[in-house]
Amino acid sequence: MREVKFSEVLKQYKIYHFVEDGTEYRQVTISIHSGVSFRGTKFGRDIGRKRQFVIDLEEYPNTFIFTRQGVQNGSYGIAPREVHGCVVTENMPMFSIEPTLNPGYLEYYLQTNHFQDQLQALNASGSAQKSIHEKVLLQLNILLPEIEEQKSIVDEIKSVENKQSKVLEELQTQSKLINKLRSSILSDAVSGKLVPQDPNDESAEVLLEKIKAEKEKLIKEGKIKKQKPLPPISEDEIPYELPDGWVWCKFEEVANLITDGTHQTPTYTDNGKLFVSAKNVNPFQFMPKYNAKYVSENDYEAYIKDRKAEFKDILLTRVGSNIGQAAVIDQNIDFAIYVSVALIKLNHKYLSSEYFAIWLNSPIGTQSSISNILGRGVSQGNLNLNFIRSFLVPLAPLEEQKRIVEKVEKLMASCDALELEVQNSKIETEKLMQSVLKEAFL
Repeated sequence: MREVKFSEVLKQYKIYHFVEDGTEYRQVTISIHSGVSFRGTKFGRDIGRKRQFVIDLEEYPNTFIFTRQGVQNGSYGIAPREVHGCVVTENMPMFSIEPTLNPGYLEYYLQTNHFQDQLQALNASGSAQKSIHEKVLLQLNILLPEIEEQKSIVDEIKSVENKQSKVLEELQTQSKLINKLRSSILSDAVSGKLVPQDPNDESAEVLLEKIKAEKEKLIKEGKIKKQKPLPPISEDEIPYELPDGWVWCKFEEVANLITDGTHQTPTYTDNGKLFVSAKNVNPFQFMPKYNAKYVSENDYEAYIKDRKAEFKDILLTRVGSNIGQAAVIDQNIDFAIYVSVALIKLNHKYLSSEYFAIWLNSPIGTQSSISNILGRGVSQGNLNLNFIRSFLVPLAPLEEQKRIVEKVEKLMASCDALELEVQNSKIETEKLMQSVLKEAFL
């Protein structure tokens, strides 16, 4: 296998064309690592640079194109038939691939470390937009076996690619099945099917009365505010039958407080108190230090008035693209919250926050959030607090809540282990292709 300059196998061609205002032209885009594709049409009067160049795949059927500004990021590729006749600027130089170079071989070679190391070592020029001129690129080296061997290498890599594609497809199927398993676990958990009922457990009906009595006491002591009575639950509202000992109730009946964070636009500081928004909450994951934001001590004190988030409270995303995701606060830290997050405070003497997070993240809980989103089309939407307060939740006996949480945690850990195996298999499969490329171009 000999090593030659790209200038020996790529020959630049230029077919000049002066753009006319009344003529409609076809254009291309060269995406990073996605190659050349048809972008759309535009009239000449809307094209800034009037001197353009025409892609001619009749005369030059194997045409290689790159962008001077993006080539080091992967903006290059072989022109597909659909871009024949399209116009490009001088910043997209075109080359005819010589008969001594198999186009498929070139495509695979461009993925190798042998080429990438050379490409990244080039020094881009230009005062505004840094670019690599074609004269420089053509001086890079390419490993070039005989044309018959090139074809054999291409066939071998394609065969591995096909096998890799089937393996990745199977791994994707496994990932989907694991996600379905997670959903099934959560659904069973909040419908009384995950763990057996114990007739010795105090019923949820009795539990609910204790919660109501405790809330009345807190109201009299001025610790929580009296809530407006909610309409009774109708038969039509009940989504499914619960086991003996369970009871349906409105979320506000069991929550001491359902509110949200400050509606004021925060002034961030370099340090101070953590400020949490919807981006810090994923299903079952409280991530206060992800892309951490901070506010001053004074702002923090103002933001937490009547709504201080504490250990074991629940956060529920209510504004943005990920509405309906819930996590229990599992860290003893001080932070304020933004309007994009709802804060749910429960009586931990009678209720498991983890159990209610399971319900909120279950298919029926998520659907309760999504079906009540307001403002879609105008913005990303929001979940009104009154809808959250009116959520119909299945209340299980306290001891069963604890058993459900323990079982869900064990099963989810198993799902995590399965998912890790799938992800590791994906990584190894992708590494295999790199190994094949490395071996093929030795």
